[in-house]
Amino acid sequence: MLQMSGIHHALSQLWQRLRHAVPAEIQESEENISRLGEADTMDWRTSCRPAPPFRLDACFEAPGYVPGWMLQNPAGTAPLVAPTPLADAFGNVLAKATMGQEALLAAHYRRILAAAPDWRQWRNAHRGCFDVDLVINIEGEHLLRLEMFNGAAAAADELLTQLADAQAPPNILYDNLDQGWALRMESTPEAVLTLEWNWEIPAAADSPRALRFPRKALAAQAGEALLRLRHVRATLIQELGTDLWNQPPPEPRRRRWAIWT
Repeated sequence: MLQMSGIHHALSQLWQRLRHAVPAEIQESEENISRLGEADTMDWRTSCRPAPPFRLDACFEAPGYVPGWMLQNPAGTAPLVAPTPLADAFGNVLAKATMGQEALLAAHYRRILAAAPDWRQWRNAHRGCFDVDLVINIEGEHLLRLEMFNGAAAAADELLTQLADAQAPPNILYDNLDQGWALRMESTPEAVLTLEWNWEIPAAADSPRALRFPRKALAAQAGEALLRLRHVRATLIQELGTDLWNQPPPEPRRRRWAIWT
């Protein structure tokens, strides 16, 4: 036991020397990342406040321009198209707002396709798709957006399916860190907890938002949102003849034949 204690003491001293050798800005960066959101940091869970009235839905990207993944030069000037009246100021359309207006949204996507006649070629090259995110509108506060990135509709479907199951074991449902922003969502037997924070600034300057959503109420909304997502996406695919809300499947690799002599 004495021998092991001596080893632990030596390792502790070595760690302290190494830590002081790390530049201060790197130490600060590590603190910013780990103070909230890391699995070994539990404080934020107990600080969650009850969420005000909320509404969960899927959100379809419907921009007023041709996205870069449909163009030969993604960094070039994007052709503009007439916006859809269904979209908000940021070019997003809630699935609920689309119910009964599916043809109107499909017409908007047709305008985008018409403005980029070579879109099929460049879409495969850039492996692009229109975003489908999840949003939680919260009364009196800014909305909570869960970005799906490359997964788009498939990832949104998967997350809504998990949220709709109020009996599933507790789990980390969403964990995303981006420039100046991070979001984590976890489930407990009775609640779904969310944490937003800015990991790039000192702790004293940050204003993290930690919320507690009643699990059964959120699960009921997730089930309804899942049905709307699947209905709108299926209708758009039928109208346009292609799935623009998931990444295109990778091209099959050509088999190479070896001739042995």
